[in-house]
This record gives sequence, structure tokens and C-alpha cells, in this order.
Amino acid sequence: MLDTNKPTTAKSIGLDTGAALRLEKDTGAAVVEEMECSTPDVAYCADHFNYQIFSGTTTTVNGLRNRTASFARPGMIVRQLIYKLRSINWNSAKQQLFSKKNSIIHLILKCVFILLFIFVLTMLFVDRKNISDERWLRNHQCQSFRCLKAAGLLREKMNISVSPCDNFYQYACGHHFRPHQPTTQPDTPAAQGSQAYHSGFKQRTVMHLNKEKSGRFLRVHRPAIDHLTHINTHAIISGLDHIYSTQYTKRGSAKFKVAQWYQSCTHRTMRDWLGTRSFISTVAPAIGGIWILDKNATKETGANGNTNSTAKWPNQMFRNYDISTNIPMKPYWSWMNAAKKLQAILHVPVFVDFNVQPTPGSEPQVFFVPDSASWMTAGYFSYYEQYISKLFQQLGLESGIPFGDSELSERIKQAVNDIRLIGTKIYQMSRNAYSKSPERVSLGQLNKGESVFDWKGLLSHYFDEVDLVFDDGYFVYSQYANYLKQVPELIMKLQNDYSTPVFNRIINNYMLWNTMDAYAWHLSYEMAAIQHWHYTNLDSDLQADCLLLTHEMFGTVLGAIFVENHLNDDAANHTKKMLTYLKSSAREQIQKTKWLDYDTRQKLERRIENMEIKYTIPDIMTNEAKLDYAYRKLKTSYVYMENLLSAVAYIRTLNNRVLAGVADQVENDWLNYDVSVYDAKIGVHLVDDQLYVPLGALQPPVYHHNLPADLNFAGFGSMIGTAVARLLGEMGSYKIKQDLELIWSDKSWNEYLVHWQCVRNQIGNATKKMLNGSFLLSSQISQDLDAATSLVIDDSTGLMISQRALEQWTNVNGNSQADTLLPGEYMAKQKLFYTSYAQTFCDATDGDEQSFQLLYGSQGVPFEILVNHIISETTEFAAAFNCPVGSKMNPRNRCSAPL
Repeated sequence: MLDTNKPTTAKSIGLDTGAALRLEKDTGAAVVEEMECSTPDVAYCADHFNYQIFSGTTTTVNGLRNRTASFARPGMIVRQLIYKLRSINWNSAKQQLFSKKNSIIHLILKCVFILLFIFVLTMLFVDRKNISDERWLRNHQCQSFRCLKAAGLLREKMNISVSPCDNFYQYACGHHFRPHQPTTQPDTPAAQGSQAYHSGFKQRTVMHLNKEKSGRFLRVHRPAIDHLTHINTHAIISGLDHIYSTQYTKRGSAKFKVAQWYQSCTHRTMRDWLGTRSFISTVAPAIGGIWILDKNATKETGANGNTNSTAKWPNQMFRNYDISTNIPMKPYWSWMNAAKKLQAILHVPVFVDFNVQPTPGSEPQVFFVPDSASWMTAGYFSYYEQYISKLFQQLGLESGIPFGDSELSERIKQAVNDIRLIGTKIYQMSRNAYSKSPERVSLGQLNKGESVFDWKGLLSHYFDEVDLVFDDGYFVYSQYANYLKQVPELIMKLQNDYSTPVFNRIINNYMLWNTMDAYAWHLSYEMAAIQHWHYTNLDSDLQADCLLLTHEMFGTVLGAIFVENHLNDDAANHTKKMLTYLKSSAREQIQKTKWLDYDTRQKLERRIENMEIKYTIPDIMTNEAKLDYAYRKLKTSYVYMENLLSAVAYIRTLNNRVLAGVADQVENDWLNYDVSVYDAKIGVHLVDDQLYVPLGALQPPVYHHNLPADLNFAGFGSMIGTAVARLLGEMGSYKIKQDLELIWSDKSWNEYLVHWQCVRNQIGNATKKMLNGSFLLSSQISQDLDAATSLVIDDSTGLMISQRALEQWTNVNGNSQADTLLPGEYMAKQKLFYTSYAQTFCDATDGDEQSFQLLYGSQGVPFEILVNHIISETTEFAAAFNCPVGSKMNPRNRCSAPL
């Protein structure tokens, strides 16, 4: 039993003296020793000690040390000190002290007491700072799902066994892999926040949706965003399916019309049943008859002329009476009337094609070009001959003519010769007629002598909704003006060389070929298969193909559907704010570039100041009433061919409004013909000084307005910086509009070439070393080093622009903004920035796959070489990772090529 009259001590209850509570040490656990406090106090100490999320320790936080004791608050230390003082027998101690006042022990005790007092004060200060750091870390750490996902993706790619100073790309991307998780709905956060969705889209599909024009309009590419095009397009497909299945009560809305149009395109069976028949029912009356299917064709036209030869042909072609009555060519057939109808109803060119181009600051203009299909046929006719024969044979078979019919075979041979004749003439005329700049020519100047080709009638028939007079004084534009002037001469020569029936047959076969080639993919299984075979296209994803076609015709409506599901006002405001910082940083970057002379620097600063950033959404995409009004004349049904012809009619109506100057400038597309809001890649126009930031590019893994600023500037910010660098750097060092405008001076060019050669030598040597001297790969890559060098310089400049913008952002917003740190083990902001930047280039390829890409793909130099050189150009990186001078990532001699 315990003696209640005696003071209770640790020793009396079987514990070591001075240890009321001891916690065993383990990894990441704090040990509280010699904490002689009441049970409530002890419980308070244990319950209120919070660890950093995931880390299990606080050792990685700046200013925190892993100590064997940790106190929840300074007041606890004071209470423990009082408890210690109370346990001392002061009477005995006082007698001993006074009896030996001047003894050595007395002096030692004084010193110990003073040191103990100083130690206690120090511990109070350190503990208060540690608690403050822990509280700051807890308050600024982002714990949302998106941050957890971003932290997981960041950590899983890193290979921390590699020194960041030796090979930063391997450090950041060493464990990167291409995920193969089950696909998820594109609009869900899981899909938007990861790379889980992988479709059958080919690279050509991706590039078709993210167009480029060499020397004018360029895109910023990163491996980390290649999958975003797939996500965006499937998000649109999901939106179209949802609208079609739920908004059938709004059949008059533009979104439902386009959704029904897309659905009819994807129904291959319905297209096979009704495609060719619906097509011929429109073509036959428009073209004025089809010679190769005409049972009544006479010998004068080149047919057999014997009724017995067509006895096996059906009385009702395509099992339709109306079609059968329209197939025979009329006695007074007019090729010019047929040409007008084909252009207006089917948008099929006959000798010439044209389009309407709105010109800023002036009236819209009509541009003429040659019929491209025919001159390509002439240039490669042996390649086309079998293709033409197969299309016509299949047309005869679907009309009901028996397979292998001799009369049809002879007519097809004659048609092939007619197409060769016309194609060869067009090819010869257009080959030497091209001029670099468009020529302005009146309609009266296009006809020499007799008006054989009715230019005025062609335009008047197509533009029948506008109040314009197309007379001899109406001006059109073309880079093939000489070709246009030769077309009437060709018609006159053919009319002189051949009889009227033969001339009509030649032109009719040429028209039929142009029409069949333009529409074959939209017809039956067999027709589409023949065209796929000819153009060596494997059978592709029908959904993807139909989406591309819908994109070409109704990009504005698809943009409105994408905007409805993905536009976020907070993200828009956040993006606008980031762009302001990035533009300011670009201006400062130019000022700090030492090798640019004063005049060049001034020109570039003005160019930055005048640069237009396109990121706002057109009103037509957010205003459904305006959108529905714009597409009020579009008619749709469940029959795809009817929908396709209705779309052609709508485009004709749109061209009428554009030429009349009454169409909305953004009705047909978003701000630029080459850009749509669901594009996934940032674009820059080198001639117009315009930066395009599509909505589809503003998503993880490179951007989200709720992610820490380090990640946003490392991903989205660096790509904006690269786009600006393209505008200011080598690619934008001159402009070509009407005349050549030089922006860089000769002095700046000469200085740049020195730095450029330095970069080329370094990445070239590093690449050869990496490839172990492979002659084949080295010889192939040497051809790509020039382009890779220029891209490395632009990316280095973009990185510096983004890094400086992040510093400015942090100075203004960093200390007040929540969610500034990722969960998990603490990583300094600069380290997080550079690691996230490198991971935008992570590419999961093994050695064999990389060799294949280097030899046959678009990648010229391994990403490892590019990223390591880009980052090694920045001294801030070396300081952030404490890389010693002379290491691979902190070289003694930098090229200093970035602007």
C-alpha cells in the first residue's frame, strides 16, 4: 500500500526518477520526456500535437527540428519549472548555501542557475517559433482533392535517388509512366485532373484541331498536354450526346440542330441505306443528267447507241422513279448552268473555286482559286486512274446495273480519258500562273472576246441573298489571275476541237468525278472504303471523323457547348491577372538582355506593349438567343445526306451575309480561323502580334485557379512565356506582310548567332554522348539540331519570364493567399516551380521507342537533353538546389542565349 502521509514520487510507484511520462521513439514520432504534469496536461500535450499531412514528421519544414521533447504551449514549461522548485527542500539547501557562501560549489550553482534561466528563455523562444511555423504551414497547405491529386502526380514521377544537380530531368521525370487506367467520363474531375483518358485519336487529328501555319501562326507543345485534346473533344462528344437525348423539346435551338447533325453522321448503317440514293437525287438534277448511267446515250456522245447493250439496266435507277427521270442528259444541256448549280447546291467547283474573306478595315473580298482536285489528278493521274474507275463501278452497281456490265465498263474507260484530258489542261494552266501576292482583277478582264465563261452569272447565282451587282466592273482577287484568264480560252478550244455532244460528255464526266470525289466518304460503306483505300487511310474512329467534320462546319456551336460546361468566372479572372504579370515580366526580360542593342530592345518593348492577348469568349457563345438566330436557317433531320446538304446551304447563306457585311465577325469561328475555344494549345500569331489563350488549355495538369501559384506559373505561365519568346525571338525577328519588316538590327543578329551556336554545340555534344555514338541516330538528329536550338532558346526565355512573374505574384499575393503549398513533404517554392516545369516535358518512352521517335517522329532531340539545358541556363535554379559550380546543372560557362 502507498503511504498517504509521504509525498508521492516517481520512485515510490516504480518509475525512474524524473520520468512521469515517456513515449517510446519511432520514425516520425515525437517523444515527450520528463513531462511531470497532471493527467489533463499530458492529454492536452498529446492530443494537440498535429503532424504535417503525409509526412509523419516536421523535420523537412524550414526552422523545425526533430527534438526528443515537444511542448504544446509555453505555459506548460512554466508549470513544470514551478513544480520542480516546489519539490526542493529549501531549508536544508539554504543552510548549506549560507554555510558555504563563498565556496566553489556556491559559485557553480549560481552559474548553473543563470545558464538554466537562459536555456529556459531560449527554449520558450524556439518553441514559440516552431509553433508559429507549424501553424503557418497548416494554414497555407492546400488540402483539396485537386491539390492531393497534383501532389500525387508530382511525387510519383520523381526519382529522388538521382541528384538534381547531375540530371534534373531524370530527377523530375525518372519514374514517369504512361497510365492505362480505365477511362472515365471526360467532364468529371478525375478525368480533368489526370491523364487517365486515352482514345484512339491519331496525331494528325490532334494537329488538325490545333492548326499551325509555318512562319505565321505557331503553337506551344508539351508532352504533358497532348492528352488534353482527347479530353476536350470527348467532352464535346459527351455534350452533344447529352443535348440530343435530353433537349428534343428544343429542336429549333442551334445546339440541338448541331447535335442531331452529329448523331446522323455517326449512324453508319443509316448512311449506308440512304446515302447514295439521297445524294444522286440531288446531284442528277443539279448536274443536268449523268452520261455514264444514261440508257438513252447516243453514238454521237461516244456510247454504243444500241438499246440491246443497256437491256439489263434497270428501268428505275436506284429503285426510284424521280431519280430515273433525272439521269438522262437533256438535249439542250448547258454546262454553265450545271456549273452554277453544283457550286451553289453542293459547293463543288467546276474549273474554278472561290471563297469569301472578310478583310479588317475594308469590304469583304471574293478570292478565286483553281479547281485543285483536277490538277492534282493530272499531276498523279496513274495514281488516280484506278480510284476513279472503282468509284464509277460502285456507282453503277448501286444504281442497279449488273456487276461486270460491258457497256458500263466501256463508258467508265471513256470517262477516265475525259477526266485525264480536262485535268491535264488545268494542271498545265495553273502550274505557271501562281503569284506571291493576290492580284485585283475585274470580271470584265477575265473574258477575252466572247463571254464563254459566265463569271457574273456564277457569282450572281451563288450570292442570291445580297443586294450586289456583279457586272464587268466588279473586282475579285486571286493569286492565279493568269489561270482565270485562260479558263475561257480552254472552253473555246474544247468546243472547237469536239462536237457539241462529245464536248458535253467530257464536261459532264469531269463534273461527276469532282462531285463523287468530294462526297464519297459520306455515302455507302463501299464508297467510303474505296476512298479510304485510295488515300491509304485505315478505317478510323467514326466519332472522331464526324466530330472533325462538325468542327469544320459548326465550330461556333461546338465552342458554345464547351463554354457552357467549362467556363468558370473565377478561373477567367485568375487567368487575366496571371497574364498581366507575365506581360510585365516579358518587358523586364527584354530590358535585362545584354546582347540586344538599344534600338532592337526599344522595338521589342513596343511590340510587347502592343501585343493583343485573345482569351475572352465571344458573346455569341454565351448568348443562346443570338446563337439560335445565327443558325435559324439550318435544317436537320435523321438522314445524314440531307443534313450535309443543309449544312452546305447554311454555309452558302453565311457567305452571303459575310459578303454583304451583315454577318457577325465571330459567327463562323472564334477570333481567328485557326483557333477554337476548345483547342488545348496556346497559339501566337507572328504577323498580327496576337497571343491566343483558348479555354481548352486552362486545365490540369498545367493550370487550375485553386492550385498553388508555383504549379500554375510552371505549367501555364511557362507556355505563355514561350509563346511570347517566339514572338520576340528569332522566329519573330522580322515580319512579312506586304513588305519585309526587320525588327532585329544586324548587330543584335550577330550577337544572337554567337549564343545560338554555343547552345547548338552543347546540346549536340550532349545528344551524341547520350546516343553512345550511334552513327544513324547522330546523322538524323544533326538535321534537327538547328530547329531544336531555336526552340531551346525560346523555352529558356519563357522559363525566365514565368519565373520572374511568379516572384512578382508572390511579393503581392504570396503571404495573404491560402492554399499556397501542396500537401505532403515540404518542398521550397522555387524547387516546386522548377520540378513542375520539368514535368511538363515528361515523356514515357523506353530506349527503342525513343530511337524510333528520333528517327521517324517529330521529336528531333531527346527531352532529357532539352530540359537539362533549358534549366541550366538559369542561375536561380542552381541557387535553389545548392548545385556546386561546375556541376552539370550549374556550368561555369553558360551560353546566355535567352532573351
